[in-house]
Amino acid sequence: MKTSTKLEEPTRQPSIIRFRDDQYQLTMDELREQTGHKAGLPLTWCPASLQFISYQDGMLHLRNTCKQESYLLSLTMKPEGLQVTCDCSDNSKLYCDHIYGALQTLIGTLGESYFKKLLPEGAIQLAFKHRFCFDKMESSAGLDVSVREELQTVFWLDNLIVVTDLSAMLNLPADGPKSANPFIAQEDKKPGEDGICYLWIVPYRNRFQPFVLPCAGKMNKAQTEVKQFYGFLSALQQPYDSLLTEAQQELNKTCFAHWQLAETLPGRLIKEGLVQCQTHPWFEILNYWRSLIEQLSQQAFVYAYFLHRVDQLKKDKPHKQRATGIFVSTDVPVVTFSLTDMGVYYQFRPEIWINRELVQEYEADTSFFVTHKNTLYLLGSLRDAAILQWMDQLEGVITVFKEHFAAFEQTILAPIRQHYTVTTNKTN
Repeated sequence: MKTSTKLEEPTRQPSIIRFRDDQYQLTMDELREQTGHKAGLPLTWCPASLQFISYQDGMLHLRNTCKQESYLLSLTMKPEGLQVTCDCSDNSKLYCDHIYGALQTLIGTLGESYFKKLLPEGAIQLAFKHRFCFDKMESSAGLDVSVREELQTVFWLDNLIVVTDLSAMLNLPADGPKSANPFIAQEDKKPGEDGICYLWIVPYRNRFQPFVLPCAGKMNKAQTEVKQFYGFLSALQQPYDSLLTEAQQELNKTCFAHWQLAETLPGRLIKEGLVQCQTHPWFEILNYWRSLIEQLSQQAFVYAYFLHRVDQLKKDKPHKQRATGIFVSTDVPVVTFSLTDMGVYYQFRPEIWINRELVQEYEADTSFFVTHKNTLYLLGSLRDAAILQWMDQLEGVITVFKEHFAAFEQTILAPIRQHYTVTTNKTN
């Protein structure tokens, strides 16, 4: 077997592979274009098997083997692109077959975005510097590294943060709740076998916006809960008119109008760091919620219900096991942020305050609400809704290695500090 074992200066000059943008992705088509290899032609260096040797001073050294031949391959990121060196003596072309075969293996096995990990202060350098924060995996494609699960979303290393349009979120209206519609005092109704409840409908996988539907149902003997629901739209039908108070009749009209608008909007205000559509319809639906929230807080029976298909509303009855009794509060959550020094990295996360108390556990997976201890709270503004949903899609925390803190402070922390309180602390 023909093998080169030296880590000395190779006999051929280094080759440079360029990237089209700052995402440092390299596709097979771009590799062929730069190296002059045409698609469909037989490859002399295939399959290339790569074995990790070492990582020193920003340079990744791999053993590049095919059949009975083996060469040393070195990869390092330079300002002009990826510098690749092979210690073969083939100077007949700028990119030898060994380089092409090795890069083909890297792209095919570890992905087009692997090369970003080779950047200075990138994932591979950090993995050798902060070993307890990363997992290393050796394979026939060389070396790959990944952030450990407990660090969750990592600034600068995660594309979910890279594409974020934070300025669009922070420029959304930040006005507080408007005064609710005049509320008609609820009339006392004699207890009976049937009653009226309200379903907070959350579409499956947030396909569109949540909405509220009135529903008739059969009560238990103690009149403390609905034990059986009638049809989804039963409370809008004439046989149950006698169960409705005047306030509920007005509430039902608002619910129906709100439902019509909710079905036209995407389920997420924020998707992949971007505001989904124009501000006006979002503001309109938030105002509907503002007019509904106080009236819903006065209702005795409100349930959260997860809907799989829209056609169920016309022909099915709600399933009791999918409904969870909830309370609706008129208290408005206050959004702040905390930045915690964890040693070699920081963790940045939102905090929710209700009645001046910090909420330890909450859910914010729908666009305009926070749920805590079975209670539903409407957020105070579009800005709060957008920034909180963005953080929720990042698993609720951004980890920032101190090597990247200056960039994080400029792009994320400073803009957020202009609109929100950020407290700093240090873990033990």
